[in-house]
Amino acid sequence: MANPGLIDEYLDELLDALRVDGRRARRILIETEDHLMEAVRDRIAAGSTPAEAERLAIERFGPARELATRFNNGAAPALSQKAWFLRLYLYAALLGGIGLIAVGVAGQISAGIGFAFGKDTVAGDQAGVTYTAARCAEYFEYAPGAASCDAAAVDHHFDEIWRNTTAALIVGVLVVGSHLWLRRRFASTDEGSTLPPRAFAILGAVAFGTAGVGLTAVGGLGTALDLHAGNASYLVDGLVALACFAAFAPSGWRSLRAMSEEGLSQYAAPAVAE
Repeated sequence: MANPGLIDEYLDELLDALRVDGRRARRILIETEDHLMEAVRDRIAAGSTPAEAERLAIERFGPARELATRFNNGAAPALSQKAWFLRLYLYAALLGGIGLIAVGVAGQISAGIGFAFGKDTVAGDQAGVTYTAARCAEYFEYAPGAASCDAAAVDHHFDEIWRNTTAALIVGVLVVGSHLWLRRRFASTDEGSTLPPRAFAILGAVAFGTAGVGLTAVGGLGTALDLHAGNASYLVDGLVALACFAAFAPSGWRSLRAMSEEGLSQYAAPAVAE
């Protein structure tokens, strides 16, 4: 049988270069060693000497640091359909949950502004909006003490904003919690591995950056043109989204630069021995 020295050195170098969690690193080393030893056995059976079989098997895998880079960048063997959908859910749940929490936080800030400076600051209607007598009656049922139909409408809209964003905050916390629980629950299996962190950072930066610019522009334009009284709500939403963008932007930018430098080939599944 082959002297395991070369393979041990290769695995040591691979371990030093890996930048993944401990459980994932152990699985990578075990699977890599299994493939290497199988390749060695096959080559010995084909007539190679043990030393030559080891050398050829390692050459087939490529440099240990290049292999580690592929794993560090999120490369993984082909996924089963179940694993693919679970990973997709974990990805969407985390990003969506963060988005819902951002909506909830923005809503609480808007509510505070409304209590401090008047509810119409965040829940006012566009200029020129009028309500039918029937609609006004519904608003007065909701806010019987309001001085006018417009004031009753503002009370109703303000409470809707507060209730809906509070619900978004609660749901967002639950969704992020489910993401963390599922990651821990399936951490010991391939199904529990996360998708490439680079893609998550880029998607988060794009999503929150786009939302932040759009909402801030709507609020700013509404304020400049005096389109309606509820511009503060859009501005708060936009600023919270931009704060989330600022959290994602550094890692997203680094990821884009790394992808540009390394090329898309770095995201392919690592080559393994036959």
